[in-house]
Amino acid sequence: MLAARLARLSRRQRLVLVGMLVSCAVVVMLATILVVATPTTGGTAKTAGSHPPGAKTQPLTLTGLPAPSPANTAPGTWGPAAPAFAQTVAFATASPATAWVCGVTGGTVQLASTHDGGQTWAAYRASVAGQACAISISPATAQTIALTISQCAGTCAANAPAALYRSSDGGQHWAQATLPTGGGFGGVLGWSGTTLYATTNDPLHPLAVSVGGAAFALRDDITRFSGQIAALGASGGSICAVLRATPTGTATPANSAPLLVQSGNDGVVWSLVSLSDAPFVPTFVQLSADGTLLALEGADTLVASRTLGATWQSAAPFTAGQTLGGDRFAARTPDGTLVALLQATSGVGKANLAILASGTRTWQPLAAPPAGARLVALTWNAAGHPATLWASMGGHLIILSLSL
Repeated sequence: MLAARLARLSRRQRLVLVGMLVSCAVVVMLATILVVATPTTGGTAKTAGSHPPGAKTQPLTLTGLPAPSPANTAPGTWGPAAPAFAQTVAFATASPATAWVCGVTGGTVQLASTHDGGQTWAAYRASVAGQACAISISPATAQTIALTISQCAGTCAANAPAALYRSSDGGQHWAQATLPTGGGFGGVLGWSGTTLYATTNDPLHPLAVSVGGAAFALRDDITRFSGQIAALGASGGSICAVLRATPTGTATPANSAPLLVQSGNDGVVWSLVSLSDAPFVPTFVQLSADGTLLALEGADTLVASRTLGATWQSAAPFTAGQTLGGDRFAARTPDGTLVALLQATSGVGKANLAILASGTRTWQPLAAPPAGARLVALTWNAAGHPATLWASMGGHLIILSLSL
């Protein structure tokens, strides 16, 4: 039948048909050559957005460890915070009694969680090894946690690449996050609601943002301002970043005031926080965990702003002859209570702690932290009243329970 149909074609039609068949044969042959010549890895072609050569992803699982001994530090005195391996701590503002700690011992990353304000802990060993870790909890829900693990030789530098893991079920399951460039994360984390902000080790794109658990997107507008990202936190409905200058010999004092910048569009565009209502030059500016900006007016008065520096409220002056100590620690709880580490304006003598309860005009002394301790956090209870002061000493955490 096919031969009969071909016989009915004109000579010109036969030539056109032969030409089409030859063209098809050439296309098939070229495609076959390209497929054979193209290398593959494990039989799977590399797709856009996959990890570049050398980038590693590792699953993270937690294995239960024996429960640490319950903490029994008496109120008003400093004592160890269980467990002993804890080096960094994070608190859940949505559930003040919940906290997570992490630490590294001999390359082994360990974590622990508490749901009763640190009285009892559940401890875990992570399946991923590292030399440093940082942990943070979403202020919107205590179930959402972020953890970075740095893997570097010896002591990790501030910009050492780190792997970032997230859990949305209170630490039961963890998923590793990635960056579009395949690079590493830094060790500074911050939240604005359910949006997670994380530093990277890429100087061109120093910040990565994940909105509501989505994939991370890189941000670079913040590079318009000098200094490295030292802290991230929400205030006044925006995300704020504290930028600290890197000391260069004697040109940059270690205690110079940092820059504060803010973004109201998920970190796409940043602007300088203008201290417009401050008739003073602040020598200290800090973002408190409750979302308040704290600054030092002169040498003896803390001022607080809940409006990103637009308006300020002065607290009672420190006791005569006192100013913020060398570590320059000050913090505020939601009920308005202030805690500060003070020292003599002469610089002579031991630093001491003081607390200014909400609605009062006199700073009261607290038990001074042990020598070598560095204050890291002030936590509060469900009513917003101060509950515990946390400090790091010798690679471990110690606490001061407050009872007002």
